[in-house]
Amino acid sequence: MSSKKPAVVEAVDRTVIEVDGADAASWLNGLVTCDVAKIAKGEAAYGLIVNTKGRILADVHVAERAGGLSLVVPSSELESLLVYLNHYLVMEDVVLETSAKKVAYLLFDEGDDASLPKVSFLGETARLFIGPREELEKLADGRAKLSPVEIEALRLRRAAPKYGVDFGGDTYPQEAGLEKNAVSFNKGCYLGQEVVCMLELRGQVRRKLALLRVAGDALPEKGVEVSSAGTKLGVITSSAATDAGTLAIAMIKVSSAEPGTVLDVSGRAAEVIQPVA
Repeated sequence: MSSKKPAVVEAVDRTVIEVDGADAASWLNGLVTCDVAKIAKGEAAYGLIVNTKGRILADVHVAERAGGLSLVVPSSELESLLVYLNHYLVMEDVVLETSAKKVAYLLFDEGDDASLPKVSFLGETARLFIGPREELEKLADGRAKLSPVEIEALRLRRAAPKYGVDFGGDTYPQEAGLEKNAVSFNKGCYLGQEVVCMLELRGQVRRKLALLRVAGDALPEKGVEVSSAGTKLGVITSSAATDAGTLAIAMIKVSSAEPGTVLDVSGRAAEVIQPVA
């Protein structure tokens, strides 16, 4: 897919939390890894919510809107995130609301339409639409809607990890290769910052997501063992058939994640293309 080809991608597994109130930005900035204070008008920031041990609770997009912020989160984590966020609401002037009437979509080839926040998605520049479905239908008219299979093929080609599939609540940002595009190391304090920064300074993660090219056409299933000389190194987290062959993302030992390393997946050769980053 090229950004020159009009397309629309529905964030079917995402839900919108509206964050309103005079303290919305400063309060949220203390709970996410991206720098909310530096979100420019007409843009959105990609970040993470981590717990006090630095492990990922969710990946999020934070978009500025009139009167507050929109937080786009994994639908599967909505209830637990609301409990978590409300736990850290004390005296701040902040109100959290959700709406089943709002959907989140990514639209490509939107030019300079500053009415929609700009985001990066799978290496492409897109616009993030958050609002009623009927309004989206007007914007999406005439655009190709990418199928889940097409999105997965594109995601694997771009070595883009997915929350709830390739990483989750047991993962540090550095293990998922998200420290460069989802974490600010220059902002003020946020929950879990000490652990995340310490890992960055010392580089002590023992495992990491990596993109593999697997011999053959059959897709290796999630959880299948990745090994070398009979020693287990990790597991497959996702896979897809692409025009570059059978690609898979796996969580493996850092020592085995060097490009060109040939590993074994159910008796099939699997070459490491690159660590996910």
